Amino acid sequence: MPSLRRRKLKSGSSRWVIDYRVEGKAKLLSLGDVDKPTAQRLFHEFCAKQLGTDGGSVVDTAEPASGEHSKNPRGEQQPHRTSKQYRIPDLEREYLQYSKTNKSPNTVEIIQLALWKLREFADDIALADVTFQLIERFKAWRLQQVNGTTTNICLRALKAAFEYAVKIGWLDKNPFRGVKQVHVPEPDYAVYLSEEEVQQLLAAIPDAEFRRLIRFYLLTGCRRTEGASVDWRDIDLEKRTLVIRSTYSKTKKNRVLPIGDNLHDLLVEQGPKKQGKVFPRWRAESVTVMFSRYARVCNFDRKITVHSLRHTTTAGLITAGVDLYTVSRILGHSSTKVTESVYAHVSPAHKLEAMNKLRF
Repeated sequence: MPSLRRRKLKSGSSRWVIDYRVEGKAKLLSLGDVDKPTAQRLFHEFCAKQLGTDGGSVVDTAEPASGEHSKNPRGEQQPHRTSKQYRIPDLEREYLQYSKTNKSPNTVEIIQLALWKLREFADDIALADVTFQLIERFKAWRLQQVNGTTTNICLRALKAAFEYAVKIGWLDKNPFRGVKQVHVPEPDYAVYLSEEEVQQLLAAIPDAEFRRLIRFYLLTGCRRTEGASVDWRDIDLEKRTLVIRSTYSKTKKNRVLPIGDNLHDLLVEQGPKKQGKVFPRWRAESVTVMFSRYARVCNFDRKITVHSLRHTTTAGLITAGVDLYTVSRILGHSSTKVTESVYAHVSPAHKLEAMNKLRF
């Protein structure tokens, strides 16, 4: 099975490489000096291509008895196989095909990564051999690499994939059904930036387009993937409307945002086009890498992420006196309860001002 690693060169520099085998012979593919998210994306694309060429799966070559043929989800005739003969690569191929039609591109990437991580841990074992004990060991292994929230995302993706295997008759029972999510303590506060910190951050970014992208996040409250994926076709500068498409929205619903004066000027400065990405140089993963770099330069006293910009927008709207219902509609929250989780941590000074309005 292919593996991704960082290879040190004699010159002292290093490169991301993929180790794999062809007909038993070891091969190496260099990805160059790219960042980790890009290397992971290229690795997953390479693995998907390999999967598409050789299948990576065990095929029953025995001649089936009369009536032992069944149809796969695409309606094609295939030999009958038992759950011991369906393996993780088989599920990956079938479930990704299904997901590309029914789920957002971001969700498909999450699913692919989750399945490849399971293969990295357990190899290409039969689906029936994925037991509760194995999953618990996989969960502990994954926690050594990433935090609890990311591990839970992985577990949910795998649970859905194995539920699909049950639905199409490859398994009798989903082994992930009894697996508990990792306990993630609720944060004491939603991290957001003050006005002074926003100006400090923007001043630290020399790249004009990336600086406009960060301001775009602040002026819209978009999620990371939403902002990096917005298209000029979804923008009407005359009517001053911006459509966030359900394809990239967490709630799977389109939402329409009004374009304020500052956002209008920013889009004009970016150079309107008939179609194409508004910020074509940036993918969601590269936004995270670049943002983290500038956040470190600013040396904030707490961890600031791209999602902190969304919290900053929320806090700014609430502090300005915008009602919770309107804020929740702007942000695309499923309910005002989600918005309230941020509202509960708005600056003490704003809360004091609100309390002083009481006239009892």
